[in-house]
Amino acid sequence: EGEQEGKAALQRQLSKANAEVQLWRSKYDSEGLARLEELEESKRKLDANLQEAMETIDHLNARCSGLEKTKSRLLGELEDMTSLVN
Repeated sequence: EGEQEGKAALQRQLSKANAEVQLWRSKYDSEGLARLEELEESKRKLDANLQEAMETIDHLNARCSGLEKTKSRLLGELEDMTSLVN
């Protein structure tokens, strides 16, 4: 009889553990996967923003380079004019 009670108690514990496993699996399936999708969408948006920022940086660097060339050319012309005046 004690063995039967022990067996029944173990069976109840097993059933309780299985129910808890199902609960956590269900929670993961509903909340975890939804959160994962949300994080993936955020990552896609951040990647797009990063790409846009990198393109802006490239554009501004090219513009800066062009301005540096113009500055250098104008300084050369200024030196030429200054030497003509003197």
